[in-house]
Formats: sequence, C-alpha cells, structure tokens
Amino acid sequence: DVEALRQMRSTDKVQYLSWLKEETLATFHALKVFLKDSVLTDVETQSGSNQHILKKKAGKCFLALGISLQKQALWANALDILAEALEMFKSSGLSEENSDVVQVQRLVNASALPWVILVSRNSPRCITIKNAERLRTLAEGNDEKSHIFPDCSNG
Repeated sequence: DVEALRQMRSTDKVQYLSWLKEETLATFHALKVFLKDSVLTDVETQSGSNQHILKKKAGKCFLALGISLQKQALWANALDILAEALEMFKSSGLSEENSDVVQVQRLVNASALPWVILVSRNSPRCITIKNAERLRTLAEGNDEKSHIFPDCSNG
C-alpha cells in the first residue's frame, strides 16, 4: 500500500524496502532455477516443432521475469534473465526482426549505462546535479543517514 509506505518513518522504510528487495530477488532466483532446471530439461526431450514452441514459451517467461526485475531496478539480474530470453528465442528459430527478439533487445539497451561526457560548467550540454553536496557527504559515509530516498510526494 503506497499510502502506508508514505506514512512510515524513514528507518522503517529502509528496513521494509530492503526486505522487499531481498524477497523479490529470492523469488526471481527460484523462478530462474525452476525454468532452467525443470522446464528447459523437458524442452530438450521434445522433438522438432514442439521443442521450438516450448523454447518460445520459455523465452516469454524469461522476458516477463526480466521486465519485472527492471521494474524493481534490479538491472544486473534483469540483464541475466533477458540474456536467457534472447537465447531461447534465437534457439527456437526466431529471426532478429521478430517482435519478441526486438523487445528483448530494447530492454537490454534500456539497461545499458549511457556514456558520460565531461563538459565545462558553461556548456549548453552541462547537467547540474541537484543536492551535489549532500550526495558527496553520503558517498563519503560521513552522514548518519546513509540512504537517499526518492520523493514520494504528490507535488
């Protein structure tokens, strides 16, 4: 419940969000193991077109997992799962132009870190970081509050 989360104290939010992230990772790890150990083992026992159909379905499962992980900002885990999806789609015979393959490629590209180019302060391409001093303090570990929280307010 978003409203209950907003009303929590900061320390409670940290504990809750940390627990939620751990639970999410554990769930996705279990699903990944299940897909790889159970489903993909069964796929390999199938013949011809049945195997291709099952690989496409497994690819869609990995794709859904990857999307969910990205929504949780678990980028490295999402990339791992999306690589599995791409492998399933390609091994099922789908072309690079297939909509599922294209979607996976777009999601992978969305996870990639953009290039950072250093420019002078007066450059029109300059980006100023809001609260830079606060971020420096947190990065150095000299602050008793070691977490940055996103603004969850409505305004």
